[in-house]
Amino acid sequence: MKQTRFKYYMTVTFMSFYMLSCLFALVFATGVGNGLKLDDNQILGYLDLAFLSISIIATFFMKRQKMKRYCIFACLLFLVLFLLLMFANIVSFNEAVFIFVIPIWISAFLAGYSGIYYLVASREKN
Repeated sequence: MKQTRFKYYMTVTFMSFYMLSCLFALVFATGVGNGLKLDDNQILGYLDLAFLSISIIATFFMKRQKMKRYCIFACLLFLVLFLLLMFANIVSFNEAVFIFVIPIWISAFLAGYSGIYYLVASREKN
C-alpha cells in the first residue's frame, strides 16, 4: 500500500510539472508583456491543459483506488492529446517553445512512465 501511494504522488507530481511547463510555453509564446493569446491556434492547448489540471485536482478528492486510477488514466489521455496537438501543429508556438522543449519532453516521459507504472502496480489482483 505504501509503494502504491508513493507511485501515486510521484505520478501526480510529474503530471503537474508537465502541465506547468506546457502552460508556460503557451503563455510565453505570445511574447513578453502581451498576456494570454486566445486565438484559434492556442485555445485548444489551453482547454487541454485546463482539463488536465481538473483531472489532477480531481485525483485528490477520490477516496477509492479505482476512481484514482480512472483520473490518472484521464490525465494520461490529456497528456497524449497535448503532444499530438503539438506534433500536428494545431497548437502553435513561436520561438518561446524552444526554452521549454527539454522540460516538456522530460516531464512528458516521466509523467507517462510513472502513470503507466502506477496503473499497472495498482490494478486489482483477481
